[in-house]
Amino acid sequence: NAFKQYRVYSAFYDLDAGFCDDAWGLEGTTVAPEFLVGALTNGEPFCFAISAESVEGYESLWSPIWSDTPRPDARNIAMTAVEITPATAGFRFWQDNGDGIVSPAELGVVGSGASSSVDFLVSQDPSGDLFIVPVRTNTEVMLYSAGPIDDLTSIDIAPASGFARGALLAQPQYGYVFQMDGGDGFARFGALRVTHVGQDVVIFDWSYQTDPGNPELSVGGGVFDAAPQGVVVKR
Repeated sequence: NAFKQYRVYSAFYDLDAGFCDDAWGLEGTTVAPEFLVGALTNGEPFCFAISAESVEGYESLWSPIWSDTPRPDARNIAMTAVEITPATAGFRFWQDNGDGIVSPAELGVVGSGASSSVDFLVSQDPSGDLFIVPVRTNTEVMLYSAGPIDDLTSIDIAPASGFARGALLAQPQYGYVFQMDGGDGFARFGALRVTHVGQDVVIFDWSYQTDPGNPELSVGGGVFDAAPQGVVVKR
């Protein structure tokens, strides 16, 4: 076997123009079928490519280029129905302080369901069912799929259409995708996976893409079939 290692390359990606920067750099090498890319900035798109190197030092052609954008997320967030405890019935993916820069304290903010500035609230109907209700102007939601999903990371890319203002029933293991107005001409995308629905409480995991207009919501991972055996790059 002449195989020595895989070489993993990366470069900045211009999402709007749809091309990778010319300044490619070597992220590292691996003999394993996975490679962990660390120290990436949320909301900053990257391109990745892989080659294979032989023991003689020969390098193969690169795999097809693949792009990805890191994003923040959080697990086990609890919200109450607005009819029961209004103070913890609202949620805002990103509550900007006015500087336009995303900071950790501004993400995943649980607040009052009586506020018109939250992205959505949890509401309970007369039968006791709990619903996810879009609130903020131009915030829309849709089910990610017709059935349960395994994990928040199953939501990889926001759909191109199908969003609406209507309330959706909160169901355990179901995924929900939000499209929101960023106020700058670019949409923002967020996702939920409900993990538990109680009598008046919903518990969920969320993710939010901080890059304006970028629909990528997955935590990462891509397969480069051109390299021998393929390599999964994770961030």
